[in-house]
Amino acid sequence: MATEKSTGTYYRIHAGDRDHAGICDKSQWDSREIGGGRWVEDPETGELVEDVRYGVSACESIEDLAAYVAQTGVGGDNPVIVEFEAELADDDDHDADLGAVLTWPTRIVGVYDEGDATYDAFDQLLDEALGWTA
Repeated sequence: MATEKSTGTYYRIHAGDRDHAGICDKSQWDSREIGGGRWVEDPETGELVEDVRYGVSACESIEDLAAYVAQTGVGGDNPVIVEFEAELADDDDHDADLGAVLTWPTRIVGVYDEGDATYDAFDQLLDEALGWTA
């Protein structure tokens, strides 16, 4: 009997000029290391190997997202926060050691930009993580 995965709510930072609804499109579930390409050199063989994981990178809470962004600097131009329902993917995220999880999104819950309460809470948490608050 197969075990059914549970669905949870996740958050990701997303460039405001990109289509956030695309994260629910399975054909776009092409996760790579930040700044990395599709192909990387295998340290043992020196050969090029594909390093793409099937899913969408996210964090499990706004607090986790702020800590992740503080460590990585991701964000893009006019970033928005996308909240979505998803199942955890079968693979680990490239940045699992930084708090990211790999997900299979099923539904957008909300999109928050500057001025929204969720975004403002994230911004305050990010400032704290960066040590920018007194």
